[in-house]
Amino acid sequence: MLRAMEQQREEELLQARQKVLDRWEAKFKEEEERFNVRLEEEEANVRKDLEPQWSARHQRNEKFRAVKQEEEEYATLKDLHDRWEEERKAAKKRAKRQREAEELEMRKAELRRARKQRKADKERRRAEAQRAQEEQQRAETEQRQAEEKRKKAESEQRKAEEERERAEEERLREEQRIAEEKAKEAARKTRKRQNAAAKGGSKKEEKTGRRSARLAKNIAASLKRESLKMVAPKWKRLVRFIAEDDWREYIGEPVDENVDVGAALAASTPVPVRVFSGTSALDASAEPTQKVLNIQKLLPPLTRKEIGTIRCIGLNYRKHAKEMNLELPEHPTLFFKPASCLNASNAPLVIPYQATDAQADYEAELAVVIGRDARNVSVEDAMDYVLGYMCSNDVTGRKHQFAGAQWGFGKGFDGFAPMGPCLVSTSSIPDPSVIELKTVLNGEVMQEGRGDDMIFSIAEIVAYLSQGTTLEAGTVIMTGTPHGIGVSRTPPVFLAPGDDLRIVMSHGLGSLVNKVVYEEKPQKATNGVNGVKAVNGVNGVTEVKVNGVH
Repeated sequence: MLRAMEQQREEELLQARQKVLDRWEAKFKEEEERFNVRLEEEEANVRKDLEPQWSARHQRNEKFRAVKQEEEEYATLKDLHDRWEEERKAAKKRAKRQREAEELEMRKAELRRARKQRKADKERRRAEAQRAQEEQQRAETEQRQAEEKRKKAESEQRKAEEERERAEEERLREEQRIAEEKAKEAARKTRKRQNAAAKGGSKKEEKTGRRSARLAKNIAASLKRESLKMVAPKWKRLVRFIAEDDWREYIGEPVDENVDVGAALAASTPVPVRVFSGTSALDASAEPTQKVLNIQKLLPPLTRKEIGTIRCIGLNYRKHAKEMNLELPEHPTLFFKPASCLNASNAPLVIPYQATDAQADYEAELAVVIGRDARNVSVEDAMDYVLGYMCSNDVTGRKHQFAGAQWGFGKGFDGFAPMGPCLVSTSSIPDPSVIELKTVLNGEVMQEGRGDDMIFSIAEIVAYLSQGTTLEAGTVIMTGTPHGIGVSRTPPVFLAPGDDLRIVMSHGLGSLVNKVVYEEKPQKATNGVNGVKAVNGVNGVTEVKVNGVH
């Protein structure tokens, strides 16, 4: 019980102690709350007192932080800018190095291309030089072969001619021997008859003997003429030309036997030609081949070397003599043109500046070509030496023609003897007197005549010119012009620049076509024939003064 009382007293003590603790704890809390309130008030007062200072400091801190932040941002940006600048510079350097590398590669490539091009050019030049050398060698070889072939052909031709001449001489000697034997036999018979007549024979036998002698003599002369006849060529109409295909020179015969070669070429019409072997119209052994070529450029039928000096007959047509009021000549009038006068059909007719003062005139003439050497031939045998005929034009500077006693100067200028377009054989024209000649100037007929109006026939001309003089093979004789020359007209007609001049002849001779061109006077002309004074004679000319010389 005591224990219970003690426990009770302890519990009461504990409760009293707890009550005291609770009162003190409540009082402490109240004091604490008052302290906190007072502290908060004091803090508020302090804060209120310190607020301006804290605000300025805060602003300074904020500004400092902002500046610091800006500095940090600037530093960051500067760092970024520096890194970007470094990267840009590095990129620029890389780009520059790349460009330099590319340029270097381009230069290297250009150098390689240049070296390659130089090498290719060098190879090309070497190849071209080699080709040119090969072509030159080939051309030289071909030329050498052609020359050798030509020489061989000429040698063979000479041998053949020598053989033919020897054979002809042998045949001639044999025929002469036979003729002499026949003549001797006839003479022997004649003498026998004469002796018989002398012994009392009849006059009839004597007459028969004389007739037999004359017959034997005529037979011998006929045999001699037959032995001297020229070998007829294989062609009818021969042209010499440069071919379109290879630009080489050929001779041949037009495929169309009726074509007017000069007129066709003037109209730009192709003229196919069957090529003949050989290179000259004088080559009797020339044979037709299977080759057919077109004409690129027409050449005179004969070369200057073959023709030599050209013989010309003046005043050989009756009507021409009549229009000039001149008497018919008793003998052929001969003058010469140099070989440099030779000109071709369908080529320019260049009038030298010394003759461009209204004096160049035309003269259509039939040209005769001698086929073999002729000397001292008779009129009866003369045509046996003629190879053929061709058109020709005896172009003349009238004032210079009459400036002196000789005609040669006014007729001898370069190119003043056009000939062609073709050479027609005598077998095609047995009688040249039927040939018709015309001169057509710019479409107007100026001259017109026939061969039968000639004063001296071709046979008479050839025979006359051969007396004491050898007419070599290739000799050309221009046989005179018919009436209608320009100087004889009223008013006179002379050749002008651009004139279309055509000499037209029948029987396949065709048209000799030339366009007139005036030569320009050089700046430093030589002291030659430059002036002509006074015109009164042939249609005028009685006095001509050239550089003070009458």
